[in-house]
Amino acid sequence: MATPDQAHSGHDQKANAYQFLGGVVFGWLYWRRSLETAMVAHATVHVGFFIINVGLLVLGLAGS
Repeated sequence: MATPDQAHSGHDQKANAYQFLGGVVFGWLYWRRSLETAMVAHATVHVGFFIINVGLLVLGLAGS
């Protein structure tokens, strides 16, 4: 049986990769545009994920 550290290592690596990608994108926006642009883009991603999650819940496709 896998230890808790081994069982979650794949998920943690994927989450870290997404965090890294988001950091690069929003950091680039901050660097090239402005702090406000990066903040609005970040908030827009949260709103988009919220809408997707609600849609999946309504359709009954959300994970248990």
